Amino acid sequence: SSSSSSSSLSSPLSLPLGLLSWALYVAMMSSGYAALPPTIQSEHTYLSIAVVVLTLLYSALPRLLRGYIIRHHYTQATNLGHHAAETMLGIALYEATGSIFDDRAGAIALWQKGEARHWPPALYCLGYIYRSSGRGVTKDTTHSVHQFKQAALMGHPPSMYALGKCYEYGKGVGQKPSIQAALVYHSQASSCGYEDSRREEGRLESKFRDPMHFASPRVQSQFDPTIKWGSLVDIL
Repeated sequence: SSSSSSSSLSSPLSLPLGLLSWALYVAMMSSGYAALPPTIQSEHTYLSIAVVVLTLLYSALPRLLRGYIIRHHYTQATNLGHHAAETMLGIALYEATGSIFDDRAGAIALWQKGEARHWPPALYCLGYIYRSSGRGVTKDTTHSVHQFKQAALMGHPPSMYALGKCYEYGKGVGQKPSIQAALVYHSQASSCGYEDSRREEGRLESKFRDPMHFASPRVQSQFDPTIKWGSLVDIL
């Protein structure tokens, strides 16, 4: 027990706990401010402000530095004509929500360049944001399915997976939900080694054996924990 207590004492404070400590310190300084002599009130005020500013910088700098490095290297590779780097640079810009690197218009422009070259990951990214994001584009599930189909025809497993979800819930496909059509696309992606679709195959096949699964798409979307529409991470 003594060794465990000593190890716990020697472990460094995590950043959130450190921020809490500084916040408590500033709060105590503020509460006791009126009791301080007037000659040093201003000094403690400036000290408190400096502590807050340094704490915020300490917590924000790693993210900013990481964002800069990622953007820098992807930009260099993009300038050399690397299509995958161009797509990933778009993802880095699009997903940098709230940071100085947030550039949705720039991300969409990069993916549209890939679309002109019929690059499947770029088509998938456009399909993803048109499906439901509403960030930088107007939601258009029909156009989203069109982009997914273009990429799937070129053998892009994540797009096949996304189409399986669209057909399962009747989103942008111009027809009622179809488990059979969803299984076709998941089977194609599974044959390409896409593990997410392999799991979906087993889940959808169970729907044929359990009539309770044939609830309305709205009810399914509310209660089915397996719904995963895809992401902008594993796309290449």
